[in-house]
Amino acid sequence: MIWMLAALPVGYMVFKELFTGFMKPEGVIDVIMLLLFGTVMTGMVVLAGVAVGCLIGAALPAHPVKLETRSLIAIRDKDGVEGQFFLGSGFIKSDQYYFYYEKMPDGGVRPGKVFAGNGVRIYEEDRSDATLTVFDWVVDSPLVPLLAFPVHEGGRSYNFHVPRGTVRPGYTM
Repeated sequence: MIWMLAALPVGYMVFKELFTGFMKPEGVIDVIMLLLFGTVMTGMVVLAGVAVGCLIGAALPAHPVKLETRSLIAIRDKDGVEGQFFLGSGFIKSDQYYFYYEKMPDGGVRPGKVFAGNGVRIYEEDRSDATLTVFDWVVDSPLVPLLAFPVHEGGRSYNFHVPRGTVRPGYTM
């Protein structure tokens, strides 16, 4: 990233003092202190560059790109873990997940789970099958590798499309 290049002249100027500067080191302690000072100053410039890159990356808009659509054939109602699971939620060690079974192209069935975070949406629709659509969030700007850390890029989002009545209303405590 281009902002990181600002650390090169700062590091060069500070470390140059070891040999030709006005602060002629006169002992081991002076050399160690000058190296420490140079390292700290260079690190501060690098952190400032990272902060600028993150600010620019946060301002860049990201949009979802559809990766795949999975055909779901079953939704777990019970599991070996204590608790009850349905395409709603379940708890394992305080992390909440959505559990499903996916039909594979070879005819097999593969279980899956998705962390129940902000990137998950459930749509109850008038349909007889269930699908899971996976999206990847990307930033399309060609300047991203030079100027920014794309904060929003690389995230995944999941849309469950299930038959009406699949999600159970209510809750238990």
